[in-house]
Amino acid sequence: MTSRESNKKLERLGFYFEIAGMIILLVASFWQVKMSGRLEASFVEWQSQIQKDVNLSVLSALSDIASLPSINDPAYLKSTSLSTSERASKAYSRVMDATNQRERELGGQVEWFSKVNFCLIVLGAILTLCGKIFSSRAIKTERE
Repeated sequence: MTSRESNKKLERLGFYFEIAGMIILLVASFWQVKMSGRLEASFVEWQSQIQKDVNLSVLSALSDIASLPSINDPAYLKSTSLSTSERASKAYSRVMDATNQRERELGGQVEWFSKVNFCLIVLGAILTLCGKIFSSRAIKTERE
């Protein structure tokens, strides 16, 4: 094999590496856009559900509080007040549990998605750089 043929093969190999690197970088870009959109949509859904639960709990408590002045029986008034307070506390606990669950679930996904995206970017960059090095060496050797 002559030096010229060897240079052409090295140059072709460099172009293949560059193309593979660029394709992987393109996949990494699509991955970033797709996963970011998915995580953002998931976050909005969770936030909306939590807000809905809070709003319903507040409205229920306000309804009970508004009815308190019309109650004449002190024992019934006390039990209704305690019941309203207890329901509000349970609603608060449910909201906090839902918030913590969302953070746990999304936290693991975000970390995994970030690692995959980082690996794709690094691999794409390495392949592209190697391709450039191979191509430039082949061209440099050919000129000499």
